[in-house]
Amino acid sequence: MAMIKLSSSRLWKSVLTSSKCSIHTYDALDFLPSSVNWVTAGAVPQIKNQGHTNACWAFAAVSCVEALNFVATSNLVTLSEQEIYSCERFNQCGRGNPGYAFNHIVTRDGIASDQDLPFTGQFGDCYPMMPRVASIDGYGIVPHNDELALKWAVAHSPVAAVIEADESFCMNSTGIITHQSRVGYLNHCVTIVGYNSIYGLDYWLIRNSWGKFWGNKGYGVMPRNIRVKSGCCNMTAAAYYPIKKGFIPPFPTVIVPRILHNRCCHCRVCFPINT
Repeated sequence: MAMIKLSSSRLWKSVLTSSKCSIHTYDALDFLPSSVNWVTAGAVPQIKNQGHTNACWAFAAVSCVEALNFVATSNLVTLSEQEIYSCERFNQCGRGNPGYAFNHIVTRDGIASDQDLPFTGQFGDCYPMMPRVASIDGYGIVPHNDELALKWAVAHSPVAAVIEADESFCMNSTGIITHQSRVGYLNHCVTIVGYNSIYGLDYWLIRNSWGKFWGNKGYGVMPRNIRVKSGCCNMTAAAYYPIKKGFIPPFPTVIVPRILHNRCCHCRVCFPINT
């Protein structure tokens, strides 16, 4: 493993979703593995399917919490996107944002299992309190347009990223995304579940929520460390991760402008996808 030192002049901060934010400064010195794969580590369940809903933001966030809960307990529990989709649909975005999903889990002292509240994609009243099977203490936001910081976060747990997904991304059947999306706005959420390099090319491993027929059985790879500062498909524009005290420390993050924090995931639905 190579030692990576970030600029000591940079102030790293973390955000906890509470009435008073907890702010931390870091020496920003850490060892990062050359490759990470949370899928082979057993930290994520089978690929899920959001169907014809705009719930990608909920699926991306829940995947992160499932993985963090696995890290904390060594027990993989499939969690309920339906709870978040129903309870948080009236947020100020009108659509969705991983930060709202994480905040929901914090304020309700956890989240129900998918077994208790399976995904239906139907709107309704916010469900009554169901048994809490996993919890987090807050969430962080990866510094804007900083792939090294994103790598740091993914090395510790999966990250929910809001990206641009154009038609070719939508119709992808190989799992290899090599082009730069030209949609012009953030319209989809995925979970970054690892990174690696092959033949000298760096890449991110992403998990989608469009069933197993998208990409490579629901997964895809995207170029990493490219010349475009915002990353492939603008994936470094808005990335979020959950925090659980005592198991994973608040990773180096910075508080980003409110206009960025409130960016919403429009979550396009491209075509019928079967599980």
